[in-house]
Amino acid sequence: GNVEPYQTVSIKARVDGQIVEALFRDGQDVTKQQPLFRLDPRLFESQLKQAEATLARETAQLAHARSQEARYKDLLGKNFVSKDAYSQFLTNVDTAQATVRAGEAAVENMRLQLEYATIRSPIDGRTGKIMIQLGNLVKANDTNPLVIINQVSPIYVNFSVPEQYLGAIRAAMAKHMLKVEASLADSQGGPSANGELAFVDNAVDMTTGTVKLRAVF
Repeated sequence: GNVEPYQTVSIKARVDGQIVEALFRDGQDVTKQQPLFRLDPRLFESQLKQAEATLARETAQLAHARSQEARYKDLLGKNFVSKDAYSQFLTNVDTAQATVRAGEAAVENMRLQLEYATIRSPIDGRTGKIMIQLGNLVKANDTNPLVIINQVSPIYVNFSVPEQYLGAIRAAMAKHMLKVEASLADSQGGPSANGELAFVDNAVDMTTGTVKLRAVF
């Protein structure tokens, strides 16, 4: 048989930037959400401050529009202004509210961009070789990954059995979980590992007359 990672993830940047820090070494075991790379955050920080300042201005404009609307609503009740004049101030409030919502979305987007400046592992696994070194510029979703992470615990082992055993295997699977024992070809009775059968292919390899199976260890 042959061993296959349980999961494989190619790590890529979600924003453009320059790598300023790598927080792991080649072949290191990492955990889910562990920081792997840091991109230069200064541009994202300045854009976030700008978005927050714009939102503050828009929020102040909304407060002014509401005070104007309340004032003219009172004047409308006393018949000092027309309904058309009041409706304009009501429209101003609606417009200001929409602008504030757009500003809040812009702030949230910039916070997300700043968060993306720290690239984290999406799974528990083992890293390969770092493909791009410090100081390099990276692009969002670039073709080449920064590093590849393989989840090796648990792990798959793929193997084949002659097709004539398929019926017996399926009958046994219907009754209970099947155990799989694996050892190295040259172990000569040495240590072995125990796993469970997880998958039986739905086709027979016509060239070899075998069926592919997969176990989880």
